[in-house]
Amino acid sequence: MEQMGQNLLMNMVIRPPRSAYPDDSHENDRVLTLKNGMKVVKKVFTITNPSGQKLSCSMYERAAEQRPAAQMPCVIYLHGNSGNKNEGTAYVELLQEACTNLLAFDFSGCGNSEGEWVTLGWKEKDDLASVISYLKELGTVSKIGLWGRSMGAATSIMYTAENNDKISCLILDSGFSSFQSIVNHLAQEQFGLPIQLVDMMMVGVGIQVAQKTGGMKLEDLKPIKHVPNCKVPALFIHGIDDDFVKMSHSEENYEAYGGEIKEVQYCDGEHNSERPQETLQYAVNFAKKHLLS
Repeated sequence: MEQMGQNLLMNMVIRPPRSAYPDDSHENDRVLTLKNGMKVVKKVFTITNPSGQKLSCSMYERAAEQRPAAQMPCVIYLHGNSGNKNEGTAYVELLQEACTNLLAFDFSGCGNSEGEWVTLGWKEKDDLASVISYLKELGTVSKIGLWGRSMGAATSIMYTAENNDKISCLILDSGFSSFQSIVNHLAQEQFGLPIQLVDMMMVGVGIQVAQKTGGMKLEDLKPIKHVPNCKVPALFIHGIDDDFVKMSHSEENYEAYGGEIKEVQYCDGEHNSERPQETLQYAVNFAKKHLLS
C-alpha cells in the first residue's frame, strides 16, 4: 500500500496525465476574424528552453492593418499541470478588445512540447524565461502580463519574484501556496490516510522525484516563499468550490503578496471549471489597466 501511495503521489507531481492534441503547425499564419470584426493572425512555432527542449507555442496578434501601434502589450497564458496551450484560446477575443495580444505555450513535459517531467513551477519558470526572451527580441511588444492557472500561477509567482522588471501585471488563478498542504489535504480528506503515513511516503517520493527531475526538492514547491518578493500589480482568482487546491491557498498568497496593488476575485466553480464571464472580464480589465497605462 505504501509503494502504491508513493507512486500515486509521484505521478501527481511529475507525471500527471498529458494533454496532447493534433499537430497544429498547419495553422501558422492563419487569419481569424473575431465576432467584432477584428482580424487576428495565429502564429505557430517552437522555442527552445535552457535544457534544449522544444516548446510548442501559439501567438495571436492583431493583423498588421488593424494594429493600433507598432508595439502592443502581450499576455502570456500559462496552463495547469494537465493542461496545454489551447486553453488560452478562450481569452483571445477578450484580450483583443483590450488591445492586447496573447501568447500561449505548452510547458516542457506537457501538451506537444518536448520533455518527460512536470515540476509544478520549479523548471517551468525556465520555460517561461525563454518565452519572455523571445517576446523581448521581437521588438513589437510593449509590456508583458502573465495569466497563470494552477501550476501556471505558481510558475508566474516564482518567475516574477526574481524578474519584477520584466512583468507589468499578474493574473493568478487557483495557485497553490504549498505543495505539501495539497498533499496533506488530499491524503486526509479524500483518501483517509493518517498524516504520519503520508509523511513517511513523502520521504520516498522526494527521493524519486529528485532522481528523475535532476534535483528538484519537494520543499522547493512553496510559492508562498516567493510572493513577498513579487511587486507588480496582481489579481488573485479562485473557485469557491475548489476541492483540490483549497481557496485558502490563494488567501495565503494574497496576504503575503509583496506588491502594493493586489486584488482578489472569488467565483463559482471548481479547480478546473470554466470561469464565469464576469470574472474573465474583470481580469481582462485589470490587465488592460496595467498594460496600457
